[in-house]
Amino acid sequence: MKTLWKAFDIVLNYILAICVFSITGICLAQIFSRFILNSSLPWSDEVCRYLFVITVSLGAGVCVRDRCLIAVDLIPQKLKGKVRFYYILVLNILVMCMAYVLLIYGYKFARMNMKQLSSSIHIPMGIVYMVLSISGLLIIISTIRNIIDDFLLREKKGK
Repeated sequence: MKTLWKAFDIVLNYILAICVFSITGICLAQIFSRFILNSSLPWSDEVCRYLFVITVSLGAGVCVRDRCLIAVDLIPQKLKGKVRFYYILVLNILVMCMAYVLLIYGYKFARMNMKQLSSSIHIPMGIVYMVLSISGLLIIISTIRNIIDDFLLREKKGK
């Protein structure tokens, strides 16, 4: 199972890296085109914007996986033992609830907008909005992994 999760993490990290490098390459091509060739790429701004949205949305799942989201950790630092464990468990459940809302309503929003086309590259906007649903799914998967890891760590410490 660990190799499956490792492969999943590697694929997701590569997707994010490709998105970031694509944004960089397209922006540099736009700068070159605009200032050297005196001609603009009409699609570059829109593609960069969509790639940025995809990167941020998928990156949220990675941040949940790595437990590196911005948080006020004053309360967990003060708590010890079982109280801290259950506090973090409740927070993880709340994160999963929000991710579930993102999953369900992101999908509904994407389905509603499948007929609307983007202005420059003429793809259905529902495809762009589907990343919200995918982000919700990734956050749910990452949160479940964290909860399982917390239980396994607690069990290991208990022995």
